[in-house]
Amino acid sequence: MSNPSSFYAQNERAVVRERRGSVLSRGLVLKVDQRPIAQERRGIDRLNLQGAPCFRAAEGGLGVYGLAQPTVFGIKTVLTFLQCQPDARITGDEAMQCIWVCTREEPVIYVGDRPLVLREAHKPKTSLSLSDRAENLEAIEKRLKLDILAEAQKCNGMLLVHEEQVGSTELIPTWVAVQKDDVRTLREVWKWMQEDGWRVLYRRLPIARDQPLEHNYLDAYTQVIKGVDPRKTCFVANCGAGVMRTTFAMIAAVIVRRRQLILRTRADPFDEAPAIPGYNAHKDALMQRAPNNGIAHSMRRMQDSMAQNQSLLRLVNVLTESLSMRDTRAAIAELVAQPVLLESLRQANMGEYNIILQLCGLLDQGRECKSIVDVAIDACQDMINIRESILENRLYYSTAAMDEHEAQDHLRRAAKSLEVYYFLIAFASYVQESRTAVFEHSFVTWLKQRVEIWRGIQRIRTLHRHLSLFDPVADLSVISKNDAGHLAARSAAVSARFDEVAGQGAQVTGDEFSHFVVYNRSGTVLHSGLLLKRDVWREFLEVDPSAAVPGAVNFRRVPETNVFGTGQPSVDGIHKLLDSVLQHMPAPNQGQPQVVTWINLREEPLVYVSGRPYCLRQRELSLRNMKNYSGITPERLLLLEDRLRQDVIAELEHSEGKLLLHTETEDGTVVPTWEDASPQDVVTVQGVMDEVANTLPGDVQLVFRRVPITAEKSLELSDVMDLLSTVLEVYEESSPIIVNCQLGRGRTTLVSVYILLIERWIQTVRPGSDRCLLLPVPGVAPNGEHPSQRLSYHVTNSLLRVIPHGQEVKRVVDDCIDQCSTVINLRRTIEDARVAALDAATDQEREQHITSGTRGLRRYFHLLLFQAYLATIKPETMLSNTFERFVKRQPVLATIAKDLDKVDIATITPLRKMDLSDGMALSDEVEEVVQNRSGNILSAQTILKSDFFSGIVKAGLPLHVEGMPNLRGVSPLVQPGAASEAHSAHELPTARETWGCGMPTVEGLRRGLTRMGAGPGGSERTVWTNLREEPVLYVNGRPHVLRLADQPLTNVEATGVTTDVVERIERSLKRELIEEAHQREGRVLLHDEVQTERGDFEIIPIWETVRDEDVLTPREVYELVQREGFRVEYARVAITDEQAPVPQVFSQIEDRVQLAIDTRAMTVFNCQMGRGRTTSGMIIAALIVSINQYGHQLLADDAQHRFFSETHADGEVHADGEGRVLREEDLLMQGEYRCILQLVGVLSNGKLAKALTDRVIDRMETIQNLRKAISLMKLRADNAEPHSPRQQQLRHVYHNYLARYGYLIAFASYLFDRLQAQQALEHDEDSFSTSGVRTPSKHGRSLSGDADLSMSMSLSTSALTPDRSYPSFPKWLEKRREIRGVLERAVLE
Repeated sequence: MSNPSSFYAQNERAVVRERRGSVLSRGLVLKVDQRPIAQERRGIDRLNLQGAPCFRAAEGGLGVYGLAQPTVFGIKTVLTFLQCQPDARITGDEAMQCIWVCTREEPVIYVGDRPLVLREAHKPKTSLSLSDRAENLEAIEKRLKLDILAEAQKCNGMLLVHEEQVGSTELIPTWVAVQKDDVRTLREVWKWMQEDGWRVLYRRLPIARDQPLEHNYLDAYTQVIKGVDPRKTCFVANCGAGVMRTTFAMIAAVIVRRRQLILRTRADPFDEAPAIPGYNAHKDALMQRAPNNGIAHSMRRMQDSMAQNQSLLRLVNVLTESLSMRDTRAAIAELVAQPVLLESLRQANMGEYNIILQLCGLLDQGRECKSIVDVAIDACQDMINIRESILENRLYYSTAAMDEHEAQDHLRRAAKSLEVYYFLIAFASYVQESRTAVFEHSFVTWLKQRVEIWRGIQRIRTLHRHLSLFDPVADLSVISKNDAGHLAARSAAVSARFDEVAGQGAQVTGDEFSHFVVYNRSGTVLHSGLLLKRDVWREFLEVDPSAAVPGAVNFRRVPETNVFGTGQPSVDGIHKLLDSVLQHMPAPNQGQPQVVTWINLREEPLVYVSGRPYCLRQRELSLRNMKNYSGITPERLLLLEDRLRQDVIAELEHSEGKLLLHTETEDGTVVPTWEDASPQDVVTVQGVMDEVANTLPGDVQLVFRRVPITAEKSLELSDVMDLLSTVLEVYEESSPIIVNCQLGRGRTTLVSVYILLIERWIQTVRPGSDRCLLLPVPGVAPNGEHPSQRLSYHVTNSLLRVIPHGQEVKRVVDDCIDQCSTVINLRRTIEDARVAALDAATDQEREQHITSGTRGLRRYFHLLLFQAYLATIKPETMLSNTFERFVKRQPVLATIAKDLDKVDIATITPLRKMDLSDGMALSDEVEEVVQNRSGNILSAQTILKSDFFSGIVKAGLPLHVEGMPNLRGVSPLVQPGAASEAHSAHELPTARETWGCGMPTVEGLRRGLTRMGAGPGGSERTVWTNLREEPVLYVNGRPHVLRLADQPLTNVEATGVTTDVVERIERSLKRELIEEAHQREGRVLLHDEVQTERGDFEIIPIWETVRDEDVLTPREVYELVQREGFRVEYARVAITDEQAPVPQVFSQIEDRVQLAIDTRAMTVFNCQMGRGRTTSGMIIAALIVSINQYGHQLLADDAQHRFFSETHADGEVHADGEGRVLREEDLLMQGEYRCILQLVGVLSNGKLAKALTDRVIDRMETIQNLRKAISLMKLRADNAEPHSPRQQQLRHVYHNYLARYGYLIAFASYLFDRLQAQQALEHDEDSFSTSGVRTPSKHGRSLSGDADLSMSMSLSTSALTPDRSYPSFPKWLEKRREIRGVLERAVLE
């Protein structure tokens, strides 16, 4: 090397572009993990330790510390500071032990003293999150170390790294000398430290920046901390920057260690904490339990005054930070003149957000838990105060001059901090409930048992862009408007930010005193900003005033049944309602009590005051139900209402017998009223019902149940099972069931339909029932509507196709809906919303009506699903076969339901109202047939289209068989050696030909099998796998597929559908087509696809005459040729066209391939055209047989090097611009997309898996080369009109192709992992047993070979199940979220 300087300078770009490591791959850089400017710290006493950036201690003496990623020298400095250094003089009880937790989710490697991180070259300051599993991340780091050493060897002992520079986004390339001993993984650094005597226990708990908090890492912290004595240990946490994740870990540790100390010493360490507002609030909560004497009262007043002053000072500090764009003193002066706004800001800064206060109401000792979290947050605020950051970002959003993207980012940060704050309070409650601090039950389990809390988290995530989430600071227009004129608002969207609206709902009027009372409410449930509003809507009118019961709105009986519905009645209304119900029902058998079951559906907390019901409402949303209690259990709702009652009584006593309530005037205005009341006048719903039950005659028994349901929503699966259990428990024909919600409309009607369906099911499954529900006679509904006139929708028809007896299910549900339609008809609400959407004056109104219609359609969908479920169970099997299991067992149901997520007028447009002009030109006769089809499968607006069309056969194929398009046969065996070393396929037991083709005709099937040598008397066997998901029917020997009439060229997708369901659909389709032929004198209507003179394709109707025996399902076709002597074994594995196979499909195909291996047969795959799905099946087969046969050799290091060089030869880098463009295209053609390279990095055998997959793809490219197809689809999408439907469709296909490629690589890595696990298991058994018995593999074959038991083999062995078997591919994937994290991104690139 004559000029080293020139050499290294010229090769800087080339090194990054040409990196070929399994982890350190193309486009990645190694960045020095140090930032030129650290975030400003809040603490006054700053302790700086060399090599330990942002090091700080949590206040309170709990031994909790945090920092950013340290250097090796920094680690030693921190441990020495904590007195955990090697010291022979410190022994036994005197020795301090350190627990160190690293939360880095990206690979970190130490070169010399400094840590390096892996980053993408085009965004080097963004973390590259690769895995949230410690063992996988450490395996990645080990492979990264090998990549670094290999690259350094190529570059004469030098390594290219990059460093940040102040004030620039560009990185500075730097060369550093590297020797083998200089490079260490994180695990190796800590192992080295421990071996040198440093007293530290190291744990890796990877956490991504935006990783959901429910991913168990709070549990991981508790598991690390729970077993140690907080008096003899210290806790240290670090992330990359040492800010958010480190602070969060410190707060969690403070909460847990506080609980440990209380249980060990009976002393609260917070009692010795400094005077901080959170501490004062905690002390105040304790003080309230003290005797109510003069000294205690004076102390409380002093505490309140100190807390008020301190909270105002903290608010001034936050305002100074957040209002940097203007004169802070002027802003504060304006706030002093706005005392209500000032108090709202102060409350927000103290964490008194409405959603947080509601959480406190849901938790046992919620206020105290919040105080504990506030103390912990303030103790760990040196870098960031999570609670105050909510308000800071909320203020930035409303006051800072920035573009909309930046503004939304601040709003997102505010919502994220609010979510973290919410989570921490819930976690504190979980910790407080522990009596031992052993935490045997996880926090995630605890959280799942409290659905109402989990729903609050989901609400924060859903409403993260809604300012109402931040109430009491939802409206900051007083601040922002005064300054808006001076801000550089660059768009209408930015200007709109300064016109925030406070209210959504009714105008709330009242005097200043009533406002003061509302804002200063301090109850556990009745807290600041909440109203107690009379539980009625004035705009509501009785449907049938003649049947009205005073005090009960919308009371009615479902005709000819024992079901009654009503709105929330007053106490007097309850008595009168029960009298009316008992008059309607026949007397029970003599000696039997009359049992009345009352089911209350209210989810929102209620309280009765002076005999009338009142509900909680937010002041700004006074006419809308509070949905913060969604998912609450009946038991917790009763507890919540009891707390509400106590809050109301406390307010009543504080106000000397007067209570502030709100009611609604005729014009919809909500006004305050003061009512005289006593504590005895305040009663819970349960208390009212208990009092009513005690006043009933002795022969009448009232059974009261709570089944909380969210307004305007479908029932949750668990709610349905609760309802089913309730009705099953109390049902008797003569026993009335009363259902109520707020107004007796939506929820009451919906549940009435469910009850009718349940009662009908009970009478069906209970033998000897003396009575059947008088459901309408099929033919005419109660409203005069003929069943054939009842509307259907694409989504419901798709459901009816996959459930048994779909049309009968629909008829029963429709009958029940019509029978319960006195107040509203659940089906008609869908059509009413559609019509209203069409007539809407604005896009916003249109979207609101479509959303309402979709909500109604979802309810209808779930009713159909529930009736289908009832048909599969009996009372004795109900517990083992719940509704939830029924739904989850059929993934296709979730696929169909995705259509309900589309806010589109087409979703709620009935089939009979579809405009077919764009789909196909129909004659009157054909249109009449298509629109009036009424089968379960061959239903209205469906057609049977021929599978064959012009252009289905690829030109130039060497093999042509009439009636079997795109037939080809390929040897699946890919060998590690050169071609000259290849064995004959017939010499090896694992290798036979694999074939692929399109959907054949019956004659084509016979010809093709004969060509393969599997005809009658042939020497070959075939294992044939049909990969089609869509229903197919053979008519007169030709295959036809079911399509929607308005989408005749698009497959009816049902991702996740099982083989049994598809084949049941095909049997029903056959029966319905034969019935249609009988009705039309042997003629059936089919459709064909023909090419016009212009080159377009046109769908034309064709009448064909058929006999019953001419209509066959695919399975019947293969059974036919089997009887004729053809040697074929047939099965169906359903895969959606143009998508990646779902994980279960890989296992199913593996079973098929193994069957072919065991029977020395050939595998055959087919889809419609024999292109995408067929090629995928052939690739999977080739991966299986190649790894079975040559996996041991491929895993050997020397064989891998040869294999890599054979797969993709490294080309020279062109120096000119055109050459670099061509080079990039070549790399994409080789599959080196960013997501694929990341996938290779996270897989234990990723590089080898990709190399083998690429070889197999090239081997199977006769019809389609998947990598080329991806590249071509990307090119087409990039060149399509931006944002056009065509571009979206092309990007969707490109995304699916790329995901398919990724899953194939993951499957290959899985096969290698399984082989390594089996090798390791055999090695263990050979080491500890002398029996000489080999452990069979998954498929019964013995494995042998002396493979090197590397770390990857150890990781593979750890995946073994307790019975020492290796998990299936779907189970393997479940535990590797990092794989799905890469492949299931919204955008793959």
